[in-house]
Amino acid sequence: MNTLIKLISGFVLSAYAVGAWADVDEKVLSSRLQEIAPEIELESVQKTDIKGIYEVVASGSVMYATEDGKYLFYGDLIDLEEGGVNLSEVARANMRLAAIAEAAEEEGDNFFIRIGPDDADHTVVVYTDIDCSYCRQLHREIPKLNEKGIAVEYGAFPRAGIGSDSYDKIVQVWCADDPGEAMGLALNGRMRSVKECESPEKFEAIINRHLVLVEELRLTGTPALIFENGALMPGYLPADALAQQVEFNQAD
Repeated sequence: MNTLIKLISGFVLSAYAVGAWADVDEKVLSSRLQEIAPEIELESVQKTDIKGIYEVVASGSVMYATEDGKYLFYGDLIDLEEGGVNLSEVARANMRLAAIAEAAEEEGDNFFIRIGPDDADHTVVVYTDIDCSYCRQLHREIPKLNEKGIAVEYGAFPRAGIGSDSYDKIVQVWCADDPGEAMGLALNGRMRSVKECESPEKFEAIINRHLVLVEELRLTGTPALIFENGALMPGYLPADALAQQVEFNQAD
């Protein structure tokens, strides 16, 4: 059974009671969750603006629970008074930013490949696959994005997985003396011009960490763009349209 469905079903149908969530002990709650679904990792519990309803983040999913711990439910929470703001998506966006920041801090400056000036007005994270046609189209738009004050930071998402030809290509790109140049060559069909990687193990570790992050971000295809406010947009847009999205989704 799906982990999330199992978790929700367990809460609704079991006799367990979490207790008064206004004074919730997350260790106790985590223990109760693991009795029902051992693979679940509780990340946070916090009040919402709705009396008696709490936001629960567990294993990358945003859920809600009643303060008595009797009911747990899953779905998007929309604030109609604030113009239809999707509060669940805001929570997911914050989770994406936290996951990216944690991985970047752990792995250092070489984790992402930055194309564009360090002092650009905006930065967008783009998860790419060397063998993705829309990724190639998007890459051709980067000079125009740079002119508009937008830098791109590339993450690796070889969709065919570890050991595939796409995986080996992107390892080779990260291994290059100038990864930005190598990315351009690879995405423009000039992979043979990228120098062979003599010691790929270090760079395989970087790509593997990207693949872990891909799972955490719930990415399903390429290109996948994460904006400064954590919003996720799959697919390709030309530079002008993408610049509008970057402006709309800039950091608060």
